[in-house]
Amino acid sequence: MTIADRIRSLTGFFRRDHIYVLLGTAALAAFSYVLTRFMPTRSSFLGAGVGVIVCQAVLGAWLAITALALITKLTHWETYRSTWWCQPTGRRVLRIASYVVWAVCAIVIFDRAVLSLYDIACFAAASDKRTNVFIADIFFFAWKGRGMLLQGLGNTVIVALIGTVVAFVLALLLVFLRLNPPQRRDNGFVRFWKKIGLGFYSVYTTVIRGTPMMVQGSIIYFGGYGIIQSITGFGVAQMNQVWSVFVAALVTISLNSTAYLAEVLRGAIESIDAGQAEAARSLGLTRWQAMMKVVFPQGVRNAIPAIGNEVVINIKDSSVFTFIGFFEVMYASRTIAGMYYGSTEVYITTAVIYLVLTLVAGALLRGIARKLDAPASSGVPSSN
Repeated sequence: MTIADRIRSLTGFFRRDHIYVLLGTAALAAFSYVLTRFMPTRSSFLGAGVGVIVCQAVLGAWLAITALALITKLTHWETYRSTWWCQPTGRRVLRIASYVVWAVCAIVIFDRAVLSLYDIACFAAASDKRTNVFIADIFFFAWKGRGMLLQGLGNTVIVALIGTVVAFVLALLLVFLRLNPPQRRDNGFVRFWKKIGLGFYSVYTTVIRGTPMMVQGSIIYFGGYGIIQSITGFGVAQMNQVWSVFVAALVTISLNSTAYLAEVLRGAIESIDAGQAEAARSLGLTRWQAMMKVVFPQGVRNAIPAIGNEVVINIKDSSVFTFIGFFEVMYASRTIAGMYYGSTEVYITTAVIYLVLTLVAGALLRGIARKLDAPASSGVPSSN
């Protein structure tokens, strides 16, 4: 859709009459009216003078009109569609008036809600200790721990992205084993290794998908630490350089995602019409060439939404590596909570960070899917 199309669509929206215009606008007007009465702010440009009185008058008038329309509907239930409220002129007047009310509501919400949060954030940032005000403490912890949160955020994104890329490459190799079963024309040596490959695929995907990532991370980090130390004889300082928690987290996410992406790719590739591979073979391509040039590209394109979902899942699931000391968002939050003796306020900030990360990643991945003409996923995946 071009910019001109979007402008025409938006213009058409404002020119159309809409159902529930009274009910929806009345709910927003009631909320805004409450803000003008009970939500003062030091940075208010409406203040308590003429500006706020005018806004209250407009909002109150709309609520009165809505109440009158409701009374009319209750008293003229059978003939309501023939009343003024449902006539073209009435609907047009109500639509235009609703835009005025929405504009007033936007001004009130910005004045009373946005500027109030700005005041609270400034107050919390200037404070040297907890304010013991719930909302202010959320800003206080976020501001005081911003350095650690940004570092944890960077580590989370890096591990999720690199881990998914590595897993995708490994999954392509793994799914090739699954899609090449032994055939009659194969000699004994080839048949033996194909059976080994199929067995490895089955065992690997079953074990990885059947155990939690936290358990896998424990085995990989502590087991890898012990094996490397026994072989090299390194001390603690040298081991932390060779086998760090970052490396262990990256390896765990890569191996975990490989099992899931392998199944995703297998299903996507097997969904391609077998006639395409046969047509490629009839043109002189070998089985390997037909798979790599015809079947695999289409299967990968169809799997793009699931691959994108895996990125989002890895962003969230990286929080399990807190227990091995990997400095990601959750570890940073626990550190801040311990330093300033807070918990709920800190973890609300953590939840917001993860939510923003997943929403941004999901939007980017849907854009990539549209560019590649791949089926787009909807929503945010909850787990593998």
